[in-house]
Amino acid sequence: MVKAAWKLTFKKSMVWEKEIEDFVVKNMQGYTLNVPAGQSRLGDVKGDIEPQLKGVLKMDMNNLPFKCCKFDTVISDPPWKVDYFHRARLFLECVRVAKVGG
Repeated sequence: MVKAAWKLTFKKSMVWEKEIEDFVVKNMQGYTLNVPAGQSRLGDVKGDIEPQLKGVLKMDMNNLPFKCCKFDTVISDPPWKVDYFHRARLFLECVRVAKVGG
């Protein structure tokens, strides 16, 4: 696991605009994971490295605590301060827990 020298902090500017959230809701299907959830209330299961809201579970995107192919939909707006080459790892971990065709 790669340790970052900086700490991510949630900023209000990181909240999706209503139009984006409406688009995501329209495209969600079935059992849904949202990681990192930040302050979003979307998804059946919500996770974040630093949970901000009640009901958001503490989890690391590098190693999601779920079996393969568990979720119909995975919502992810990854932290963009993660270095470019490490972003692919986060994406592949989300793909791992998504059902085929999800």
